[in-house]
Amino acid sequence: MLGRLRAQAKGVGATIASDQRIGIYGPARGLLGHARFLRSYSAHVALLPADRAPGRHALREARALGMAVLPAGGALAFDGVRCRYRAPDGTEAVFDTVYPYLGYAGRNTLLRGLGLPAEDDGALRVDRHQRTRVPGLYAIGDVVSGLNQIAVAVGQAAVAATHAHNALPFAPRA
Repeated sequence: MLGRLRAQAKGVGATIASDQRIGIYGPARGLLGHARFLRSYSAHVALLPADRAPGRHALREARALGMAVLPAGGALAFDGVRCRYRAPDGTEAVFDTVYPYLGYAGRNTLLRGLGLPAEDDGALRVDRHQRTRVPGLYAIGDVVSGLNQIAVAVGQAAVAATHAHNALPFAPRA
């Protein structure tokens, strides 16, 4: 989709002009947290669930924060100026910007057999060097952080690689 659909991480929220009409489109699970973040930039935020209606708790919280929740399963369109969301029931809303939320499904099943401690959301626990409790095993990216951004994973990789390098025996080149 072209135009004002922003395929950017929430770290660039500051690029939004104050009080634009913002829609956040994606799977209902996790949508509210991202919409809550964008709510600090605008009083006009709407959840546009792609798959199903958000749960009762999410609906209640979204409405308490003054966010609209449109019917699930609508279609996005861009008219050259604004983004539009047309719900299956015909409801239509217009936005200055629509942010896609792609969802997240942790993929740490290979590591579960190692007995690594994890948070309630499945994120693995690591130390400040990205080390797990298994000697020589580092973890980075989505399996250790709820901030699922490439820049975060790259930074974690740099920390882990530097620590791993410094832990190697010194071997000067001949």
